[in-house]
Amino acid sequence: MKIIKEKEELESRVEFYKRIYSKEVIEYYNSLLNLEVSSLNGNEIPEDILNELKNTSIYNDLARFNIYKHAFNILGNDSNLKKLFTGREDLGFIIPCHIKDYKVFSYNPYKDEVTLYDLTIDRKYREKKIDKIKNDRISVINKQIELLDKEIENSKETFDLRIERDQLEQVKEIANLEIKSLKDRTKHEDYANEIKESIKTYNNIFSDFYNVDKKIKTLKVGNTKLTNYTYHY
Repeated sequence: MKIIKEKEELESRVEFYKRIYSKEVIEYYNSLLNLEVSSLNGNEIPEDILNELKNTSIYNDLARFNIYKHAFNILGNDSNLKKLFTGREDLGFIIPCHIKDYKVFSYNPYKDEVTLYDLTIDRKYREKKIDKIKNDRISVINKQIELLDKEIENSKETFDLRIERDQLEQVKEIANLEIKSLKDRTKHEDYANEIKESIKTYNNIFSDFYNVDKKIKTLKVGNTKLTNYTYHY
């Protein structure tokens, strides 16, 4: 059974519920169905009424439809983004970047989870990672190599010592490549900023969950959990 219902089915159910719910609720349901509002905003109907609706199957089916179609229609038409196909009804979009791909949006209607990923450039975080590699790994390796050099100088049997030294040099090279990769990201900051500006256009649909102060922020929309995750880029 499909978890994202067809629009025609939902229209029939909304029509049926006209005899049960107020005109205000039915208008809200139709607005969700026609994508005139976003269920992730939750500002289109009084909170006390919304809280009563959140546990009903019709509201949650409409909310899932609304989230899925908004994301598919808006993010799917963004040329900067690439859709992730999973073979199921969950939905995801990524930014294909020069170094790695970054998630922008994912929706799993089976678990009722929406995640928005905010791409931010954090030079301090990057410098801390570089310093950690230098201090915790390269510095330690250099000291180990220095000790081995002394052993090699004073030993008659140096074969195993030289192998150990070569292995340390290889580990050190890997650490230096990690540092280079982190430094290279600076070259792509203009591209990342362009993408971030593009992402801001989703705010009217996805509420204020981009550019929040906290790293992770969660909102309940019916049974749907919305999480905002901030990348350190």
